[in-house]
Amino acid sequence: MRAGAPQYGRRVPRPLRALAAGLLSLVCAAGGALGLGSVWASGAADGQWSVQTRVVPQSRIEIPTSIGTAVFDTHAWGPGARVEVSAMALPPVGRRADSAFIDIDGQIADIQRLAEDALVATAWKTVAGAVSGGLLGGLLWLAVRSPSRSGWRRMRNTALAGVTGAGLCLAGWGAGSLLTFDEEYGDKLQADGLLAVGLSADGLLDELNSRDQKYAGYVQSLSTYISRLRDNATPDRSVDAAVKVMLISDMHGRNVYPQLAKVIESQGVDFVVDAGDLVQWGTGFELRARPDLQSGIESLGVPYVFVKGNHDSSLTIEALDQIPNVRILDRDRVEVHGVGVFGVSDPRLYQDGGPVEAEQPFAVAQMERAAAQDAVTLMDPEAGPTDVAVMHHPAGARELGTQLDAPTWVSGHTHDPALEVADDHVDITVGTTGAAGIRTFNGQGEDGDVVSTPQSFDILGFNRLCEPVALTRFSYPDSLSSVGNALVTYQSLRLEAAQAQRLDEEPEDASEEPRRTCG
Repeated sequence: MRAGAPQYGRRVPRPLRALAAGLLSLVCAAGGALGLGSVWASGAADGQWSVQTRVVPQSRIEIPTSIGTAVFDTHAWGPGARVEVSAMALPPVGRRADSAFIDIDGQIADIQRLAEDALVATAWKTVAGAVSGGLLGGLLWLAVRSPSRSGWRRMRNTALAGVTGAGLCLAGWGAGSLLTFDEEYGDKLQADGLLAVGLSADGLLDELNSRDQKYAGYVQSLSTYISRLRDNATPDRSVDAAVKVMLISDMHGRNVYPQLAKVIESQGVDFVVDAGDLVQWGTGFELRARPDLQSGIESLGVPYVFVKGNHDSSLTIEALDQIPNVRILDRDRVEVHGVGVFGVSDPRLYQDGGPVEAEQPFAVAQMERAAAQDAVTLMDPEAGPTDVAVMHHPAGARELGTQLDAPTWVSGHTHDPALEVADDHVDITVGTTGAAGIRTFNGQGEDGDVVSTPQSFDILGFNRLCEPVALTRFSYPDSLSSVGNALVTYQSLRLEAAQAQRLDEEPEDASEEPRRTCG
């Protein structure tokens, strides 16, 4: 050693120098692993689904979706993973929702397989990042300790320190993850956004059902009061309907059948027409797992005519078909108490591809009109006249009613009740009888209070000539909000005194067919 040369290296014991070098390499290895694994995403795709994975510092699994982020807290010591799933291809616009079985389990298996492939690639990138970071740490130590010296031995020691740091980093993370891994992490799912609402639907629906059942008496009293008030205030315009039909739509999983049963009894309703969206998520198990909905429909005690909405899957229809008083319409006609009802299923299914209404309303309307036109083309010419044309989407119902020359068109879907009375038809858009289901709270008012979607349904009266003559529209606060003052309107539709006498008139031509009567 040259006289007078600095002796700093000898002042620090060799073990401490080795420890410092190892710690620096370890820190750099951890930084490299996280940096490369998080910035450089790994992907896998199969033509329909695309999956990307990244490393995240937290000990959890994150799965972002279009309706919220799902988080599984694995309780593992070490980094976690972020899995991003997106659709690569959607079915063609013209696809009918009932044309093929939607294999949800198969789709989940495909996504899981792609995620595993992507996670393996991310793991290798994490290892590469750890080794690179460890080597960088060794080089930094060499630069700080002996910037002017080089040699094979020092380079070897630097590489050894880097690899050792990377190995310790990965081994520490692996051991920590294995020792602290919670095998029941799937039971500790957390979520935000609409996804959180869906995942909490069981408890939420229990609360909704409890309040709905308590609310039934209020609705019965309300409907009876309105009827008495209407008859007493305007006796000259009261209508003696031969048949009364309750029009409902968009239940979205709410069991409001106790309310409807009391109204049916007090108002003398003969049958119910449901314009669709009985459930919320478009899955097959929703109705099968809800015996309260099934028994609620059966308890109404009158025929229940159902037309599929865009939230009702083929499995929902199969479960409905097991209820004795249900009659499902899809391109066919049923006659109840003389009133002919023709219904066509919605050609779409929630989250099954095709155009999104918010982005492509014209394309959606075209699909609905095309479905109505196809149904009329295939209609049995001996089916008989149609008094009520029903489709879930208003565009489809209007096309169907026009094609069939039906005097009454019924739809739902918009959650906003509407009514148009023309010279030759009545266009009825029912609101949402289930108050939009779990999405009932739709914003805040000017005073900061939560605004809920009102519940609504209609009672349509037909005279003996099977003509629509009266409509009572009920719209009242949702059972989760304060009762307050219910908004209920009544309108007489094209009522003419001469109509009541036409049944007693003899046909002018003996060859004329006997007049069809309802009731």
